Amino acid sequence: MPSKETIILPVGRFICMLVWNNGNRGMVFLDLKNNRELAARMAEKLNRVELQDRFMQVYTAIESHPENHNKFRLVAGKSEDIR
Repeated sequence: MPSKETIILPVGRFICMLVWNNGNRGMVFLDLKNNRELAARMAEKLNRVELQDRFMQVYTAIESHPENHNKFRLVAGKSEDIR
């Protein structure tokens, strides 16, 4: 597992960010559909230009493919509770 890495990918209508940092890992889902201005502001906060570019590429891909928006449903809860 990498010591520090961020992966940004589209998941339905969400931007998914997988983050590894010094052995810790996290996952963030962002619903920014129809909010390009907020997406651009969030991308600017990323610490590397290639991450900023990837964030906006993923956002554009999500907006360009509305047929995928209902392919993923976000369910909140502990993983052991979901079976």
